[in-house]
Amino acid sequence: MMALQYKDQPFHSVTLESVEKPTVDQIRLLCEFSLIRFDNMLEIRRVLRKGGFQCFGELLIDDANDLSARLTAARIPHRTERTKTWRLA
Repeated sequence: MMALQYKDQPFHSVTLESVEKPTVDQIRLLCEFSLIRFDNMLEIRRVLRKGGFQCFGELLIDDANDLSARLTAARIPHRTERTKTWRLA
């Protein structure tokens, strides 16, 4: 069994929750940070209204916390969860 090193850490995922009435600022934020390339703002609006999407890939905890702070500031409800994937140094 391989011993864990101090740099070993789990990845995290950020999942969007639904937004009843997405604002232009919320749509722009998602457009800026999402790994998914949307065709237009109406498509982003549908994603925000529906919720349940992971648009940011797997992130290390510091990156997930930074993204979470931006989403919170934009009033986009979301949840951050640890994935089963680990980064091994």
